[in-house]
Amino acid sequence: MWGTPSAACPRLREERFGPTLIGCFDHWGWVNLTEAFAYVPTTKSGEPRGVHLPPIVVAALANHPRGPDRPGEPVFRFRKNSRLYGMLAEVLAAAKIVLAPRIGFHLLRHTWATWMRGHGGLDTRGLVGTGAWSDEAAASRYAHVVATEEARRADRLPTPRLSLVEARGESVEIDQRPA
Repeated sequence: MWGTPSAACPRLREERFGPTLIGCFDHWGWVNLTEAFAYVPTTKSGEPRGVHLPPIVVAALANHPRGPDRPGEPVFRFRKNSRLYGMLAEVLAAAKIVLAPRIGFHLLRHTWATWMRGHGGLDTRGLVGTGAWSDEAAASRYAHVVATEEARRADRLPTPRLSLVEARGESVEIDQRPA
């Protein structure tokens, strides 16, 4: 998810913020770029928490058009409003994505969790450990996005030789039996 978040839409690049940054920080005093950390005092659960800032986010914030040395000032001058939702609609239209009604930026939280499971190697307990979910029951909804170690044990079962047809039309014998 963190690859190049603003590369998906020229409008986001133009505005110099990515979807991972939207609505996160009330003021620069809560952002520590040296430690790659931000403090978020208000969350869905009502519990404040710290947020790790991946290198791409640190770089984007360090290159903020108005500069990061503004303690007490808002990081961004926008709020969650119709303009912001309009920009999201542009991104979704450019990507040819249709969302159900009332689904918006929170979808990015689900994308992040899915990527952390599939690419970051986190299990349910690991997702809770990030502070983004209060308990394993809440984080367990992302368990389906990766094959479990137990499910992968099916690869150890004996199988017959298979014949695969390659693009050239040649038949290749593959022995998939465990060694």
